Amino acid sequence: MAISVSFPLMAIFLSGCSLVHVDPGPVSQGSVLSLPNHNPAMAGSHGAGEPEQTANRLVEVYFATDRAQNPEIGQKPIFLGERNLSGAPISYGKCVVSIPQNHEPGVLETKKWWKFEFKEDPEKHVVIKSAALLDSDSFFDNLEAVAEDADRERRAGKQALLFIHGFNVSFDLAIRRTGQLAWDLDFPGVPMSFTWPSAGKLTQYTADESSAEFAKPHLAQVLVEIQKNTDIEKIHIIAHSMGTRVLTGALVMAKDQGFDLDLNNIVLAAADIGVDEFKEEIMPKIYGSSKRLTLFANSGDRALQASSRINRTPRLGRSGDNIVVLPGMDTIDATRVDRSFVGHSYFGGNSLMLRDLINLIVHEESPAQRRLTLQPNGAWTFFR
Repeated sequence: MAISVSFPLMAIFLSGCSLVHVDPGPVSQGSVLSLPNHNPAMAGSHGAGEPEQTANRLVEVYFATDRAQNPEIGQKPIFLGERNLSGAPISYGKCVVSIPQNHEPGVLETKKWWKFEFKEDPEKHVVIKSAALLDSDSFFDNLEAVAEDADRERRAGKQALLFIHGFNVSFDLAIRRTGQLAWDLDFPGVPMSFTWPSAGKLTQYTADESSAEFAKPHLAQVLVEIQKNTDIEKIHIIAHSMGTRVLTGALVMAKDQGFDLDLNNIVLAAADIGVDEFKEEIMPKIYGSSKRLTLFANSGDRALQASSRINRTPRLGRSGDNIVVLPGMDTIDATRVDRSFVGHSYFGGNSLMLRDLINLIVHEESPAQRRLTLQPNGAWTFFR
């Protein structure tokens, strides 16, 4: 007999889409766990010209969003959990995110009421220090200028890292997470966020599904315009959970419109996409859009287990006996990485995963070069 999942329980499971810190889990012999030691005086997005003793480190995060803007100008949040239905749907801008000196890789330090923290403290928390809107021309000019500055410092080519969040994520959370992720990866380029109009509420899963559909053509437009309007050489995209629907839908739309995207990395983490839909409708269209396509899956992902029952179809981000392995895609079984109850937010809050993302995105290494182990089913794993 089929087991039903109540909506509140599904919401609790899927709340992991907003990413939490998880235990690192067991580590195989030979795994590299050390993460970058940042120099606060580093040029580029890590705060050019800051003295080394500065308490906080700054990351410039550029954003594109199809959220509605807060009508109360200057008030937080500047963008809401509603769709922008007036005028041009896409807004562009830049935020400055502050990383605390005692930041732990993989952790998005935030205020906690049980610690009697009722205000953000830059000394303790990852915070948005400032935000500014940009017109589209200025936005793309800024992207290219920051990428060029980073290339001069790091000699890694002009690069951009685009993060696309999942269900139950506010604008502020998306920006803060992008800044934290870019910092933890020590990314040698310009960090970006495409933040679609998630309601940012546990009870709004189906509304977020509809908003994800709304966002697909807008993300397609952003990707096409980055490629047309800048000379950025390497574009890396990380999408999480429901955000993988927005991304893959955008890639399909760009292809259908006759535009061939030339991306460096596409990372699908805990993908909340139907397996058959991906195999039959998405993969044939997105194949060749990037130099490397990587799927991270977890058989213990209870959020995707709930989604499978709600949507009545298996989800791409679950592994186990039915893990999806396809030509042109590296499938990484991350089951033993995340020992948390929900098992959905491992990619951003685990030292082993962060190191693998560094090797994948920054060092452009294959699974074999990253010392992953090939399993008989064709998927890779962190463990021997």
